[in-house]
Amino acid sequence: MFLAAITFASCSSDDDNSFNIDESLIVGEWTITDFDYDVDTTTSFEGQSITASATAVGSNFDYNIIFNKDNTLVADGSYDVTLETTVAGQSVGTETTTVSNIETSGEWSIDGDQLTFSGFTTGDMNNNGFGDDVSKSTSTITILNENTLQIVSDFEDLEGSGSDLPDGAELSVTGSAVMTLSRVN
Repeated sequence: MFLAAITFASCSSDDDNSFNIDESLIVGEWTITDFDYDVDTTTSFEGQSITASATAVGSNFDYNIIFNKDNTLVADGSYDVTLETTVAGQSVGTETTTVSNIETSGEWSIDGDQLTFSGFTTGDMNNNGFGDDVSKSTSTITILNENTLQIVSDFEDLEGSGSDLPDGAELSVTGSAVMTLSRVN
């Protein structure tokens, strides 16, 4: 379930788009240099709630994204992710997994400081743990210059409508992910 969170299926920021981004700066090829996220979930069923938390840190990046002038994108590559999980306050452990053979394409647009994209993911696009909207996301651009792109995805109030929960169960998800990319060309 936590892997679906890293697909950047996020809700739009409540920011007022306080600054505009020079959209032409995003065009080109970028490589991920840093990626981490923190996510908290609460599952409620028949009056009982279970909380879980996960912290993930990416490493060994070989993952590139090309933002084309025609607002299409292509992303491919691999990376490792180390996930530390707790459930009901108890450590479940730490596990490192290699995510490989990611090959996706989609579209992108910028409105103010909001980057909306489809097809750009750091996980398996077939993982529909958070419903059909998992392939379209909006993130806040916190840095965009000729060399660095940083986006923050907010998982606030993300609901697990597509997850395999019993009837009557509810899942709420909060947290954020930060991804930093460096320009390749």
